[in-house]
Amino acid sequence: MSGRADAKKVVEKIGEEHGYIADYLLSEMKNLLPRESFDKILTAMQSLKHQAAASVKTLAQNLYSSSAKFVFELLQNYDDNHYDAARGPPSVTFHIYSDRIVASCNEQGFTAENVKAICSVGQSSKKQTQGQLAGDMGYTGEKGIGFKSVFMAAEKVHIQSGDYSFRFEYAKGDSGLGMTTPIWTDHDEALDARLSHITLRLRSDGHPGDAARRQEIILEQFHNIHDSILLFMKKLQQIQVFFYDSADCLTSLTTFSIDRQPHQTTVKKSVATFDDDGEEHVTEVVKSYIIIKHIVTDLAPSENRRDLDGESQTLTNGMVVLGFPIDTNSEPVLQNEHLYAFLPVRKMGFKFLIHADFVTQANREDIVTTSDRNRGLAYGVAEAFLKAVGQFLSHRTLQYQWMRYLPHERDYPWDRFWKGVIQNLRNLLAQTRVLKPAIASSPLKLISESRRLLPSMLDRQGSPLVPDIAPNRYLSPRYANKDLLLLEDYGLAEMHISEWIERVGRDLATSSSVMKLSVDQDWHSRVADLLYLSLNSSSGRTQSLVTQLEL
Repeated sequence: MSGRADAKKVVEKIGEEHGYIADYLLSEMKNLLPRESFDKILTAMQSLKHQAAASVKTLAQNLYSSSAKFVFELLQNYDDNHYDAARGPPSVTFHIYSDRIVASCNEQGFTAENVKAICSVGQSSKKQTQGQLAGDMGYTGEKGIGFKSVFMAAEKVHIQSGDYSFRFEYAKGDSGLGMTTPIWTDHDEALDARLSHITLRLRSDGHPGDAARRQEIILEQFHNIHDSILLFMKKLQQIQVFFYDSADCLTSLTTFSIDRQPHQTTVKKSVATFDDDGEEHVTEVVKSYIIIKHIVTDLAPSENRRDLDGESQTLTNGMVVLGFPIDTNSEPVLQNEHLYAFLPVRKMGFKFLIHADFVTQANREDIVTTSDRNRGLAYGVAEAFLKAVGQFLSHRTLQYQWMRYLPHERDYPWDRFWKGVIQNLRNLLAQTRVLKPAIASSPLKLISESRRLLPSMLDRQGSPLVPDIAPNRYLSPRYANKDLLLLEDYGLAEMHISEWIERVGRDLATSSSVMKLSVDQDWHSRVADLLYLSLNSSSGRTQSLVTQLEL
């Protein structure tokens, strides 16, 4: 009981600092003071509260355009918690009722520092310092008031964790201090004491139609949690969402889980629905990714953090994480993927997931493309892709298919910011040896040094009709022509007929000339077609070769 007593003192002290006065104290003051004096004091107190709360209320209301965005903020906060292996894999469970939401997780439990942080604006219980990476810090959030977003959907929030049990109240029209002022509340013994719980009492104010719409938005947001939500969470390994009807009967259960392996990460989404007879129907979606992490240095500080925390940030490093989707055969899965800033921002035209500590717009629906920090991270995306290619070159399948992930300006209505990423990637690839030559023992080749052979320059088995010459231009036959075509935008040229004619001439000059020794009629037919087609563009040289071959 001493632990709870100490916890109660912490909560009451914070409440007093935020101007909270219990009803019984107000009653005592009212009885002791003249009515006029009491009213003046009460009016002055309320005026001060409204002034102090203005920034809290404005920030919280403007930060999120949807009353259901809080689901991602809660996940972000849960991922930043401390977990003990003895309590099992880090996990969070949501129970969604018609009038409330109960969220529970197996974290270690609240401390006094955690309580102070959750009652503050622009403050976290974890601060980033010089040399620390955003990707290593946990997802404390760039706005510092992510938890306050729950009040866009809830009017009462009860937190119970370990010895702590307190609530926040924020009715429509009240001062914003209700979102930061904790009120001690007796423990709910029906809740599992081994877990931490947040109970959100959903808003019932306004027109009945508004409440129904709000509930619909909340349900939609929970139903639309992305399959890949756990990929960029640092600690969480499982999320469960239980849905109940108006009679509190379970209707469905959605489970998200992740399996992080050294060379591949797999996420699974399982949806179980229950019909009126209680029969369970389960569907599963399993996705696998290759995760590439890249450290970006010399970044500008986050503009948003500097402004809200009231102090200059010195963080100069950041991490870009890319997720490349693959199927069961370890081949690329091609679809437009999401851009993440710890949480999903929006779907982009990239064929791989992008995650970085981007500065986002207030509603999180896009990043700030004028941010110096974001420009640095955008260049880091190109660098991370190049790093991925380096790893793919030793991968069983992706060494010959990695170009399928390349972005092309024709694929999506990119703005100038993202076109810059494509251009940076094009420049980096142009300077790096990334292509495998036809001779396996030879060094990797630059894109500009290589040539794509036209199908007419290949025999029926897909091999070149004539041998290559120095400097060698042929690429490994294991590349599919459709994949090499994807490199045209990145500088891979097709072999010109004049280059091919030069190889024919060199071959004819050797004693082991394939042109002279081959007896394959199909081969000779293909060569003849090419030679005759080239007469107009290389008439003199081609005519000489035709004469030598007596065609």
